[in-house]
Parts: sequence; structure tokens; C-alpha cells
Amino acid sequence: QIQFVDETDYIYSKRVRKSIDDKSIQECGSGEQLNFELLLGAKPLVLAYRIEGGDAAILNRLKKLNIPHLNCTDFKEASPLGRAEWLKVFGLLSGKEKEAKVLFNEVLEHYNETKYFCAQIIEKPTVFSGSVFGGVWNVSGGKSFLAQLIQDAGGNYIFAQDTERLNVVLPFEKVYQRSKSAEVWLHPSYYHTLKEITTEDERYALFEAYQNKRVYNNNKMENGLGGNAYWEMGVLRPDLILNDIAQCIHPALFQGNTTIFYQTVD
Repeated sequence: QIQFVDETDYIYSKRVRKSIDDKSIQECGSGEQLNFELLLGAKPLVLAYRIEGGDAAILNRLKKLNIPHLNCTDFKEASPLGRAEWLKVFGLLSGKEKEAKVLFNEVLEHYNETKYFCAQIIEKPTVFSGSVFGGVWNVSGGKSFLAQLIQDAGGNYIFAQDTERLNVVLPFEKVYQRSKSAEVWLHPSYYHTLKEITTEDERYALFEAYQNKRVYNNNKMENGLGGNAYWEMGVLRPDLILNDIAQCIHPALFQGNTTIFYQTVD
């Protein structure tokens, strides 16, 4: 049975890429380019994300064509474990409900083990994240998914007191004022080297985390097409992400361990 995705380039999974190569997984377009004729013929269950506002026309057309669909809202979950619990939804849809519950319980156990370990650490290094895009810095709010991970990993998130669950848009100067002395910098866009960062904007070199080479990015598992395992496996395995971030924040306490998604930007 043929399955469909919107864009194959952004898929990292080697198993799924094999199915793309043998045509058992095919593209069906996305947004205004969604191939409704293809979906009408196959009548798959359409798993849709971010269908709201201007995308309502897509949802309405799916309804009109009687194409079954589910509007997934896991990205709205502020809790890392809340997102992972969507495993149970997909387990139910795929007839693997029991297996999904077992996997989620394993994720829950591993996450809480790391969280408990990090809670005993007295020193809480200061952490900030992100970079400038489109002239502004999108900072993860203090109630966001990332803020929760940093806290559970034993870090002191610079913007923890903010009450936003999503991003806060700030100018470079505001972020620098609050983060210039922070010890750890996470997620500096797509960069792999410190040189790439300052080539984009030489002001980044003013941050102490840059100067001390304490910059880490979640692009360790990428392919040449833009696929990143962090955005696939990581969403359902916050326990692995938490362990990675803990290693970035407390490298001396995790010597000999190997990260899965994160790497040092050097």
C-alpha cells in the first residue's frame, strides 16, 4: 500500500528513505499545492499539522471530498512528555496501541531518571538559545518546550521568568544585554562552525559562550537534503534530548557519554 508525505527531502530516517526510493512512499504536495486528486483516489488518513487560520480552506476541502483526516496538535504541547504521549494516538491509529504504551512508559522512566539526576546538581549554568533570523531574534518563551528541557537538564534558562509558551521576538541588543555572560548557547540556527556564525554577524563573537566555545547545535544527525533526526525521532524521544542537553550543560559530569542529536559548534 502506497503512503504519502508532503516533502520527502526533509525526511532523515534511513528506513523511510528506502521506502521513498522504492516508491512505496510518495510525495503528495503541501499547502496550496496539495494533490487532492491523488488523495481522493487513495483515501488515506491525512495527518495534518498547523491547519488553522489561512489553512482552513484545506481542511474544508478535505471534509468536502470526504477524505479522513486528523489535525495533529502535538506541537502545541509545552511539556516534552506531553508531546511524546502522542505516541499513544499513533499507536491506536496503527493498531500498535500496546507497543506504543510500552515505549511511552520507557521514555517516561528514562526522562525522569535524567531529570532526577540533574536536580541534584548544585551548579546551574546559565543558558540561552537561538539566533537572529529576518532581522529579529526569536527567543523561546519561559514556559516553552525548550525552557522545560533546559530546566530539567539542570540549567538556568536566561528567559525562564518569561510567561510565553511560544517564541518572543526581540532585537539582537536585548538578547545580548541579558545573555552576554551566559555560559551555554544552544541552537544557533543551522550553523556547524563558529566561523560560520561570525561570518553571518560578527557581533555573535561578543557572547562569552562563543568565546569559551560552549556553543551546541542539534544538527548532529542530518542528511544532505535537509532532513534532521532531531525533528523526527526527537519529538517522541524527549528522554534522549534531555540527556543530550544535560551533557551540553554539564560536560564534566557526563564524561565518556555520547550525544545523539547535539554536537559542539567549533
